[in-house]
Amino acid sequence: MSRANMAGAILVDANLRDAQLVRVNAMSALFIRADLRDADLSWANLSGADLSEALLMDAVLVGVTWSTQTVWPGEVRGNVERISRRIGPETWIILPMEADDRVSV
Repeated sequence: MSRANMAGAILVDANLRDAQLVRVNAMSALFIRADLRDADLSWANLSGADLSEALLMDAVLVGVTWSTQTVWPGEVRGNVERISRRIGPETWIILPMEADDRVSV
């Protein structure tokens, strides 16, 4: 599914564990109880996406673009903010980490 256009998608109980979602466009998508554990979301666009109920343990998030409207799960938000850099007025990018590109929760 790399480079797929999932903009505005509504994914309820989706099993995307271990999925290759590199460079996917998921702007404003709703990930309702979606399982994204171990998924590779490198360089995906998650601007405005609602991931508040998603499982993101060990997901690869390097290069992910997100916005102030993106809703992260509570246990992930702090880590995402800490490893991100602002690239626009309301836009951020998750920076590569030295040892691992996965965001721990």
